Amino acid sequence: ELRGKDLVVRSESGADQTVIDCERQGRGFYIHEWETRAARIEDVTIVNGLATTYPAVNGGGICCELASPTISGCRVLNCEAGSGGGINVTSSSSVVEDCYIAGNYADSKGGGLHLGFAFFELPIVRGCVLTGNWGYNGGGLCLESGVELVENCTIVANLGTWGGGIRTPTSLVLERCIVWDNCAFIDGDEIDAPEVDVRCSAVDTTGVYAFHWATYDPYCVYSNPEFCEPDFCGQYVGGDWTLDADSPCLPEHSPCGDLIGALGVGCGGAPPTGACCLTDGSCVVESASDCLSHLGIYQGDLTPCDPNPCIATPVEKTSWGQIKARFRDQIK
Repeated sequence: ELRGKDLVVRSESGADQTVIDCERQGRGFYIHEWETRAARIEDVTIVNGLATTYPAVNGGGICCELASPTISGCRVLNCEAGSGGGINVTSSSSVVEDCYIAGNYADSKGGGLHLGFAFFELPIVRGCVLTGNWGYNGGGLCLESGVELVENCTIVANLGTWGGGIRTPTSLVLERCIVWDNCAFIDGDEIDAPEVDVRCSAVDTTGVYAFHWATYDPYCVYSNPEFCEPDFCGQYVGGDWTLDADSPCLPEHSPCGDLIGALGVGCGGAPPTGACCLTDGSCVVESASDCLSHLGIYQGDLTPCDPNPCIATPVEKTSWGQIKARFRDQIK
């Protein structure tokens, strides 16, 4: 909690090195005291969050209610909630940008991200990757705030009952997004919405269920985005969603001259490898993307596992609850 103050919580070492493991004992952050977009959560990884017991039933990793912080450069993995398995934003005008939201689960709405009712300004979602999430309504993303604009996002390989990639009961506007390879049990493998306005985006139109209308501008891409290593839809997070050099979504090939999706070119041959610290404290040598798929912490290219870098010497043994209590004391 930020206790109503527009504080900035930022990692010094980046999301790869700064991990909040909730151990399924609660959320990473609960922000709910009218904080504005000047409040920021930046460059941290949140794993194994859980919010399924009343009244804490939304936002397994991060929950924003009656507050509008900016969430930037974060990774939210393997979290669970009633709505917003990874992140829940309700009664809020939050900005969610440049985040990797993967492998999360929601019983109700938004396996990866749920945007509920907004006030003052609509929430902003841009530059995010949502993959391998499951949600009953909207495997990757569920939007309920109004006429929603989603920009430069890659929404892929998510699974839902309605709307494998995105579900919304309101109008949806997509700009420079990729929505591909998602699956739904009933309607809308990619998108389930009444009205969809797609602009310079790559969307598999065979999976769009728009029961009023769907429009596509002249700059849309209808062919395969040519990911480096796509994965199956479902709760899998091993795919490499960067783009092949010939992808129609790269700026030099896209009809609008801009990057479509959140990620640029990849596929540079065999990726470098290094030590990966797994959740049980063991170490394996693998690529950064493989390490991420195993919910590990990558130690850097060419780092060895001997000696084991995953066995840290603790300076002080504490709990996440004690850390938050100390933080509260400092901002009273």
